[in-house]
Amino acid sequence: MKYILLLALLFTGLIDCAAQVSVQSANWNDHIDQQSRDEIKVLDDKVIDCFISGDSVKLISLYSDGLKQRAKGKTGAIVKFLKPVITTTNYRLLDEYLCTNSAVGGTSSIFKGVSADNDYKLNYNVYAKETYFSLMLYTHGDIEVLLTCGYGKYGNDWKLDNLYAGQYKIKGHTAVEYYRTAQKYMDEGDFTDAFIAMEVTAQIATPASNMFEYFKFSEMKAFGQKIDKETAAKFPITIPDVSSSPQIIGVASVIIAEGIFPLVKYHTTIPLDDMVKLKAENDSIQKQITKVLPKIDKNNTMVLFWAYNQIPDGKAPVKRYGFYMKTSK
Repeated sequence: MKYILLLALLFTGLIDCAAQVSVQSANWNDHIDQQSRDEIKVLDDKVIDCFISGDSVKLISLYSDGLKQRAKGKTGAIVKFLKPVITTTNYRLLDEYLCTNSAVGGTSSIFKGVSADNDYKLNYNVYAKETYFSLMLYTHGDIEVLLTCGYGKYGNDWKLDNLYAGQYKIKGHTAVEYYRTAQKYMDEGDFTDAFIAMEVTAQIATPASNMFEYFKFSEMKAFGQKIDKETAAKFPITIPDVSSSPQIIGVASVIIAEGIFPLVKYHTTIPLDDMVKLKAENDSIQKQITKVLPKIDKNNTMVLFWAYNQIPDGKAPVKRYGFYMKTSK
């Protein structure tokens, strides 16, 4: 399974620091009149068809004049990028909103809610007095992609003004749900799995850039920064009772078909091509790992390891060798 780390900003300006525009009226989901919902359903299907067929010309024909300018020269690349992801018409709606704005040219927001964990608001540039937002969910393997289409009404016609795509769920859970899991792990003293859960949280926290904003976003960000700081301060860690004295230099998350697992990166002085000694060392590391990373074996069925002779600096590829450990969980 190839996991696409998808956070694509498609054809819209970031939310401007312009004058705030009030929403005179807003309806959502079943409260929207059926004629408007039917009109937008036709357009949503056309957008999906454009990605399935790879037809950038047809997609551009759905744009407003403003979006044609903002997306100039970019449509072909984005259609090519999403074509392998969106392959059928089997999407479902997360939410939809019909708004009447007090003016054009500023920014505005609409609220999903303010108290539930997954509640969010949509922040948007106001291009038309009447706007419609359609938030479509599309499943691609273990990833649920959120395709956010914002339409403006020009005369009697709806035209596409905003288009975003990004990861909304991984393996059935949203960013806020992974954040709650991370909090639980921290309360249990399992900093490794808390760090892993927050890595996944960060990956899917902004599925439509700054247009889609969880009400828990600031809280999640602060918690993630706290864990990052505390985790970074722990490394490097020398693994006890291993004669070659390998050092753990970091941990990370790995998403594969079987699940989300911790990856332990460590520096070794044993040459990577000395397989006999490298394997013996890793066997010893597996026996001692819970002494330095407590509870890493409690919430995972597998732990992965990467051995390095040279500590990676993030600038150039570094050779490594991988191992994995099955746990008794």
